[in-house]
Amino acid sequence: MFVQNRNAIVKSKQEEILRALTPDKMEKASAKDLAVSYGILLDKDRLESGESGNTVNNWLMIVQQSQIPVTNREQHVNSDPITVDITNT
Repeated sequence: MFVQNRNAIVKSKQEEILRALTPDKMEKASAKDLAVSYGILLDKDRLESGESGNTVNNWLMIVQQSQIPVTNREQHVNSDPITVDITNT
């Protein structure tokens, strides 16, 4: 049941947490804490929405390309990018 409703549950918890962040608490929080909290919420939302996979694939392609000697890179630039299934993690 959780797995099937995970996205809705995460969004619900996000809303609950955001409602608990009163103006007083926000004013007392450091800029770093606010930025980190925003980043975590955004990352988790993207992960649960299936939008973060592209980022992983882009990084994998960069790493893959960095391992190819410069003289051979042009041959590999137009090759099919690798794909990683992160849906069953």
